[in-house]
Amino acid sequence: MKIQEERVLLLMEENGITQREMARDLVISPTTLNGYLHGKYLHVPDDVICEIADYLRVSVDYITDRSALLQIGNGIHDKEEAVVIDNYRHLRPSDKKIAADLISQLLKNNCEDSSKA
Repeated sequence: MKIQEERVLLLMEENGITQREMARDLVISPTTLNGYLHGKYLHVPDDVICEIADYLRVSVDYITDRSALLQIGNGIHDKEEAVVIDNYRHLRPSDKKIAADLISQLLKNNCEDSSKA
């Protein structure tokens, strides 16, 4: 299996984790981890993928699934938007309702701010 480089690097950036720190914590050489993340190896061992997913607190599917990253619905979205949508898909139904309500409130606030300007 291959790792989705963009997703892992984004998660690392969001959590302030360097490749060197992650390699140390996972007891993998920094060079090997770099090769896994940047596709220098045709196959990343399943146990390593599981360790990386656990370390980043995400599912294995999330860091290996190509299909959901950029192609969503009928359009192509930028990486940040795609990650938000993909994260939403992994929420519990009750949390999806909270997220939808929050987005509605933010949009309402934006409209009110625009009308005041």
